[in-house]
Amino acid sequence: MQNKISIIIPTLLRRDDILQACISTLLCDCAVDEIIIINNNPKKSFEYNNETVKIFNQEENLYVNKSWNVGISIIKNEIFGLLNDDIVPCKNFCTNIINSGILQKPDTGLLGMNLSYMPDFGVDEDELSTPEIPQLAKLDFKPLTDIDTLSDWGCVIIGKKENYYNIPDSLKIVHGDNYLLYKNKANKKQNYSICGLPVKHIHSLTVRSRGFEQLLMQDLKNWMSILPDIS
Repeated sequence: MQNKISIIIPTLLRRDDILQACISTLLCDCAVDEIIIINNNPKKSFEYNNETVKIFNQEENLYVNKSWNVGISIIKNEIFGLLNDDIVPCKNFCTNIINSGILQKPDTGLLGMNLSYMPDFGVDEDELSTPEIPQLAKLDFKPLTDIDTLSDWGCVIIGKKENYYNIPDSLKIVHGDNYLLYKNKANKKQNYSICGLPVKHIHSLTVRSRGFEQLLMQDLKNWMSILPDIS
């Protein structure tokens, strides 16, 4: 299925309304024929009455990066999309990406979001309904110095399964996106940021929550120990 995409969304169900809006928008996108919801909140189930939406309620929190690994292992399409649960993409977001042809280029790595095209939820809906043809800016970065500036890039990651690398278990919540970026860069693939296709976003909805501070600090420490081997 060269022109179809499988979407993977890990969630703790902090904002059901945003997740519902995201799914609803994706279901109207003809390129999307599979949406994998990995519910990491063992105290709260999630349901969505549509055969395209496949829900996996977990008995314990897998955290983001392991959820991505699990999702990639079960999707049916060659093209995948990793989405935060606190975003709503513009109309036909995935179709426009696939129609751009960028994913068919042999040297393409992964695509993520440009911060300039991530408005908050106060923006008029009309601004998201008629997007421009996507512009894709080459993403070039230096080891160590740019890791923090890339953090918002990973709220949406689009790519082919051949360019996904299982994220180490030592990275729980953050820096999984950086790991994927650097692995592609190390394998001489060109990563991009997506411009011209806006995505509404509540920045860091989950990681700002109390209780994650120690995990985030440990993720950073572990990431800094991994980075020299792949950069």
